[in-house]
Amino acid sequence: VQSEISYLLMSHSQGASVDHDFQRTGRWTEEETAYADFLIEAFDSGKMPMEQGLRLNEFLSEILLCKNSRLTKKMKNAKLSSRSYKFTSPAPKLDGELIGVLERKFLDSIQSDVVRFEVKFNTTRFWRSHLSNLCIQVGSTMLDTEDWIASIEEMERRASDAEELLRKVRRRRMGLGARSRGAEPSTRPEKRAKVAESPRDFD
Repeated sequence: VQSEISYLLMSHSQGASVDHDFQRTGRWTEEETAYADFLIEAFDSGKMPMEQGLRLNEFLSEILLCKNSRLTKKMKNAKLSSRSYKFTSPAPKLDGELIGVLERKFLDSIQSDVVRFEVKFNTTRFWRSHLSNLCIQVGSTMLDTEDWIASIEEMERRASDAEELLRKVRRRRMGLGARSRGAEPSTRPEKRAKVAESPRDFD
């Protein structure tokens, strides 16, 4: 639960959006470019564990968590929206170690901790969702329905636990704030004492 807790605490404390509409903006880092280049090559080669028919612009927009306009500005002549994923069986082997290294470098290049957690969470959701779509599309028994439902329930439980901890932290902060305000010495009595001791009051 620790990663969910950290993400929720940081996002709430910094006022960042945590919904699925969050999208990254800004310049491309070298690490993001290298990661995107690998993803595009794997997409065109049919190496990705995801359903057939997904368009390249949708794929990149989802996994990089950014708008299509940001993609087209970076890759003006790539025709992203006209390239669709074609799954073949058996699929060409994907270099899992390399994609893991590139993904970590990309995540490390994101300066904001909140945005980094958002992208990391989104990536997990992405692969879970599209792998399940692929299994359903090809009629694979790799997807165990009971295990899948159990995994979804587990994710919901973990999110619920993180939210509950967040509420406890909020209540604790409110309690500490109230006690702190109550412990502050009041300046008004001192001010009244000063006025009472002013020579004019004894005239």
